[in-house]
Amino acid sequence: MNTQKYMDLFLEEAGEHLQNLNRLLIELEADPSDAEAINEIFRSVHTIKGLAATMGFEKISTLSHQLENLIESLKEAKRAEPEVTDLLFEGIDLLEAMLKSPQDGEEFTDLEFFLEKVKRVKKEEKMERKSPFLELISPGAGKANYELKIRLEESCALKSVRAFTVLKSLAELGDITATFPDPEKLENEEFGKGFTVRLRSQRVEEEIKNKVLALPEIEEVEVRKLKEKVRKNQSIRVGIDTLDTLMNITGELIINRSVLEEIAKKHELEELKDALEMTKRLTTDLQYVVMQARMVPLSYVFSTFPRLIRDISKKEGKEVDFNIYGGDIELDRAVIDEIVEPIVHILRNAVSHGIESPEERERKGKPRRGRVTLSAVKEKDHVVISVEDDGSGIDLEKVKETAVNRGLISREKAATLKREEVLDLLFLPGFSTASEVTEISGRGVGLDAVKSQIESLGGHIEIETYQGKGTKVSLRLPITMAILQALLVRIGGVTYGVPISNVLRVLESTSLRKLHNKQVIKLDEEIIPVVHLFNANEEGRFIVVLEKGNKRTGVTVDEIVGIQEVVLKSLSGAAARLHEFAGGTILGNGDVALMLDVGSIVE
Repeated sequence: MNTQKYMDLFLEEAGEHLQNLNRLLIELEADPSDAEAINEIFRSVHTIKGLAATMGFEKISTLSHQLENLIESLKEAKRAEPEVTDLLFEGIDLLEAMLKSPQDGEEFTDLEFFLEKVKRVKKEEKMERKSPFLELISPGAGKANYELKIRLEESCALKSVRAFTVLKSLAELGDITATFPDPEKLENEEFGKGFTVRLRSQRVEEEIKNKVLALPEIEEVEVRKLKEKVRKNQSIRVGIDTLDTLMNITGELIINRSVLEEIAKKHELEELKDALEMTKRLTTDLQYVVMQARMVPLSYVFSTFPRLIRDISKKEGKEVDFNIYGGDIELDRAVIDEIVEPIVHILRNAVSHGIESPEERERKGKPRRGRVTLSAVKEKDHVVISVEDDGSGIDLEKVKETAVNRGLISREKAATLKREEVLDLLFLPGFSTASEVTEISGRGVGLDAVKSQIESLGGHIEIETYQGKGTKVSLRLPITMAILQALLVRIGGVTYGVPISNVLRVLESTSLRKLHNKQVIKLDEEIIPVVHLFNANEEGRFIVVLEKGNKRTGVTVDEIVGIQEVVLKSLSGAAARLHEFAGGTILGNGDVALMLDVGSIVE
């Protein structure tokens, strides 16, 4: 069997089940007697075992089988003891590690250690005698094909013995998925003269019926084939590379549409214009469909974070309630893949250095359990993802003191900083060190990397904090980055583009004013600085006011070309090192327009 072509499918399905397992184990930890969670955990592990066996990954299959044994003990005990739950978490982590290199030939010594732990737990368990009835039931086998109603003769004295004989005979024909009443009541003879069995089997009805009737003390057997709903598969799995290729083709169509529009305009070809209107509608529809195919709900990544919070809280000896909102909001897969690490970093800081210990919270008059909330809201063509905690907050004075001690700013400058400017210090490279984590709640560690990552996506990061009450970190991200609406402008005879989502206003240059030898404009009672890019003429006819987060900057331009849908392309070579540009695009007339990086202009 050529398994290589099925590898991606195997890894994707196994990954989905791992996410599901982490979520379910957290639910089980919160409610150890949640039978539904235990059953669903069993089903996910059982599926991974089957997939691994099909692919020939024996070690993964062995590990999954031992996890099944652990879960069986939970089902029998009807409760998840903490040591067993911890062992299951450890097993899931090991399973995840093995899935990263399923074809690797190394021995996975961790697997041997884990299997020994499972044996010890199983050996130490003081379990009650396992019911022979339960041994005949196939857990997680799904819906049955047949339902059998069996009636014993009135003279039957040992009903439980006869019921067991029936189940044992049926087990030879297939999988028994359920009985009514349940196996425990059948064993204790807590039923009348009849009981019901559900069976999944490839045998025909007549054969099943005759098998039961051949047994003694059976008065009647009614076999009914259950109708199973056949659900048509309305979706297929498509690799992200295929979607990227489709998006690139769509982008090229949009560029060529712009070229044809220029030709029609230049030569006044009315017939071509009419055809282009239809082409425009079709390419717009195609773009929408492709974009929808690339969209992924945030729950795709959000679902992995409860486990992260659980592990950090346990390690730090803290008690944390973690809430998630807005997981149904969708983002481009390309954006989602890039935001996992920044969110993980912010969540780690929230728990490790924001939330206080239970004892400290009690001393402060707070509930013992801290609160961390991960939320997402959609705002036009952006999504705002926020991590908020009710912890100790950031001590701004200590932030300034740290910046001064590290030589980042002078003591005199620190004394004049506004609140927002102090928080901006947290994003300076190398602002914090491990020894300073406790002093400033650890918020500076690596935030420069987080900021760089978010801004590379065309996003923005903000921090709100109140000492003693908590901190909120917000990431403002574009829903997609591939195709966007841009305002095209000319500066010094060269055409540039800027995302329309960052354009606040376009004004005439007559609005310019001088303030402390710098040019500014007054807009909505706010003084906004104005810059002249690329040695532009200071007498430019227009000012484009750009906005990023809560900051605004005006840019003088010679001409407003108009708004156009553009396909953003990455720059290469020397151009890629120019921080003023976020990419480039090809216009309808064949010219290349560089897209301005708003983040480098608005500071």
